[in-house]
This record gives sequence, C-alpha cells and structure tokens, in this order.
Amino acid sequence: DLAGGAIASECWDGNFRHGADVALLRLPSAVPATSYDIVRDLNAGVGDVVQMAGYGRSGIGTEGDVPIAFGTLRIGNNKYDTRWSATDVTGSPFAFDFDSGAQAQDTIGNLIGALRDLGTGVSEVMIAPGDSGGPTFLGSLLIGVHSFGASFGNPFDLDQDLNASFGEVGGDVRV
Repeated sequence: DLAGGAIASECWDGNFRHGADVALLRLPSAVPATSYDIVRDLNAGVGDVVQMAGYGRSGIGTEGDVPIAFGTLRIGNNKYDTRWSATDVTGSPFAFDFDSGAQAQDTIGNLIGALRDLGTGVSEVMIAPGDSGGPTFLGSLLIGVHSFGASFGNPFDLDQDLNASFGEVGGDVRV
C-alpha cells in the first residue's frame, strides 16, 4: 500500500524499466469518468497494432517533440513489437519503436535480429513527455499504460537525441 490508499502492483520493484509502474488509487468519493474494460488475454499484445492516446508534447518523427503544446489529446497507432524483458515475466512492459518506414529505424527488429515491421505509415506515433500514464487500446479494450521512452542512439535514432523522434523506443505497462 502507498500513501492515501493507493495500491502498487505486486510486481513493482522500484525500477520502471522492469515494468509494473502502475497503481490503483482509492478516491474518497465518486468522480465522473469514462471507464474501459481491460484485455485479459495474456497472449494478446505482442505483434498487435494498438491505438495510443496522450496529452503530452507534439512533434513529428523527423524532428522530435517540441517543448510546447501540452494538453491536446493526440491519438495514433503503433505496434507492440516485443516485451521489454527477454524472460517475459509478469510485469515486463510492452516495447514498441517509432518506425519511419525505413529499415534503419526498425530499432527493435534490428536489435533482436529479426526485422518485424516498418511501421503503420502516417498513423504511426510515439509517446512523448507528458504522455506517461496515458492509455493504449487494443480495439475497445485497455491493454497498456504509457511508462517511458528510450534511445539506443546511433545508428537507430534518427537524430541521436531522446525526443520522440524516429527510431526511439517506448514502453507500456501491461494492465
């Protein structure tokens, strides 16, 4: 249990890169909110095209995010390429890369030695600062929550800067 009645995931070990950095909050009274059912199939996710949403920074893949424009809902697609942990243990976050359509920015495919995809085209998105905690949907069901972004640098990251540009990698905690 955390302060204020929050309950952390039983898989949380203090390191967000291990996943499970999600908690349930108990509010003192009801609030008007939309709720979504969650994906309960443990085999779902990897290889699936998902829809990501967030209110963080905006930008384009060739230039990365810009330090303005928080607060506007943005939605787009990406594909869960793999799970972050090679052991695929409970709590391992989904990993996805920001594909430009070029083989060089298929970062996860290049890293694991199996080119998987070159992206979803103009609907391809990447999470950016301010998107953490936002939802990812598989169809109408909630499957993940945005957790982190990472860069593996040259030769994958288009501009060698962690800024949501083509070639970067993101992680979602599985719900």
